[in-house]
Amino acid sequence: MIKRSYNSLDHMPDEELIRLYKKTGEERIFLKLYKNNSEDVYRFILSKVRDRNLAEDLHQDTFIKVLTKIKRTYSEEGTWRPWLMTVARNTVGDYRRKRKRIYDIKPFIYDGQSFFEQIKDDSPTPLDSLEHKENIETLLKYIQ
Repeated sequence: MIKRSYNSLDHMPDEELIRLYKKTGEERIFLKLYKNNSEDVYRFILSKVRDRNLAEDLHQDTFIKVLTKIKRTYSEEGTWRPWLMTVARNTVGDYRRKRKRIYDIKPFIYDGQSFFEQIKDDSPTPLDSLEHKENIETLLKYIQ
């Protein structure tokens, strides 16, 4: 295998950048990987969710996962792009599963009231109790 030397990160292939990043952990190297791949990842996510704001959030989540997983789970025998797009696809899937769990909860209706209305607790919170106590103490102080 012929070793190439690169004077700058600009002409270095992603696989070389990854090897160098895994060795050094330098932020500038990861930023170069981000710049090289960011637009494609964003477009891929946008094609799946069809919402620009959500795509931006999931794009950011994807690169946070890449940053935390690249040293542990990326194998240099594998190829970079499929691994990166798998992380993006899994990020979209995680979001969808989480959203589905949230929206699958249907309120239980009994006697015209939802379950949440039935268990509503109108008793004062600890903060309310403390404020009430402080108000009483202040009032008693001024009365005496």
